[in-house]
Amino acid sequence: MDPAYYYAFWYAPPSVVNPKKKVYDGNGFDPVLKTIKEPKYHLRSLQDPNSFNWPPCPERIVAKDVTMFCPDVRTSGLFKFSVYDLADCGQDLPYFRRQMTMMDRIIKAGGSYEVEKIGNLYDDFERMEIYPPLVREMILPLIDELELLNFAIVKDGVITITEDGAARVARFKAETTPDVIEALKL
Repeated sequence: MDPAYYYAFWYAPPSVVNPKKKVYDGNGFDPVLKTIKEPKYHLRSLQDPNSFNWPPCPERIVAKDVTMFCPDVRTSGLFKFSVYDLADCGQDLPYFRRQMTMMDRIIKAGGSYEVEKIGNLYDDFERMEIYPPLVREMILPLIDELELLNFAIVKDGVITITEDGAARVARFKAETTPDVIEALKL
C-alpha cells in the first residue's frame, strides 16, 4: 500500500485521498475544509482544541517551540529542537512544496512581496484545492520556517527571499520531475 494513502487513511477520512492531486502535494491529499468532531476520548483530544478547526484559529497558539521533556527526576531535562533544513518527505512533503512554490513565486515577483498578499500569487484552485490550503494561518507558519533557515527575511510585513532561499528553490527544481514542475508552475 502507498505510504501516503496509509497516512491519509489513518489521520483523515479516506475521502480526502485524491490520486489525481498527488502531482501537486506529493501525497494526493484533498483539503478538509470543515471541522471534524472526534469522539470524546480520541487521541486528537490531547492536542490544543483549536489545532484542526476550520476556519483556522486566527491566533498562532500551537507549536511555537518544539520541545521534549525528560521525565527522569535525576535530570528533568527540557530539550528545545532547532532546524537544519526543511522536511521534504512523507507527511511534510505538501508543506515543503508549498514553501518552494511560495519562494519561487516571490523570486519571480522581484524577490520581495507583502506577506499579507502572498495568496494573490495563486489562483483559486492553487490556493484552496491543493493541500494544505494557503490561508493566512498556514502561510505564516510556513514563512516562520523559512526565516528560521535564513531562506527568507520578513521586515515591516514584506518577505524577501535570501540567496540561501533561492539556492534551495534551484536545488528543488533540479531534483524534481518535469511533471511536478509543470503542475506547480515552477
